[in-house]
Amino acid sequence: MRALRRIVAAVLLTTLALARAEVVVVVSARSSVQKLSEEQVADLFLGRASLPVTGGMLEPIDLAEGAAERDDFYRRIAAMSAPQLTAYWARMIFTGRGKPPREVGDVRAVKEQMARNPHLMAYLPRQDVDDTMRIVFVPR
Repeated sequence: MRALRRIVAAVLLTTLALARAEVVVVVSARSSVQKLSEEQVADLFLGRASLPVTGGMLEPIDLAEGAAERDDFYRRIAAMSAPQLTAYWARMIFTGRGKPPREVGDVRAVKEQMARNPHLMAYLPRQDVDDTMRIVFVPR
C-alpha cells in the first residue's frame, strides 16, 4: 500500500512539473535585439550590465514579487531564491551599485508596457507570448 502511495505521489509531482509553464525572455517585436545569451540575460536583470539598442537602452522589467514565474526565472537564470534576490538588491541599493528592474503587476501589465515601449525586456510563460513579442532566450 505504501509503495502504491509513493508511485501515485511521484506521478502527481511529475504531472505538476510538466504542467508548469515554461518561462521565456521576450522583447518587443519592434526591438533590434534578436537573441541574448544566458550571461547577458542574467547581467541585465541583475543590473550588472546594460545593452544599447536602436533608439535607447534595453530595460528589463520584473513581474511582481511573489509571482511563481519570477521565482522560477531567477532560480534558473541566477540560481537565487526569492529571499536571496531580495538580499542581493538590498546590497546593490545600499552600496549605490544598482537598482532592481521596475516591477509590473502581472502578465497582462507586462504586455501593455511592452506594447508602449519597444525597449523593454521581460520574462513570461511561453503560452502568453504573442506576435507583438520576440523570444530572445529560453532558460534551461
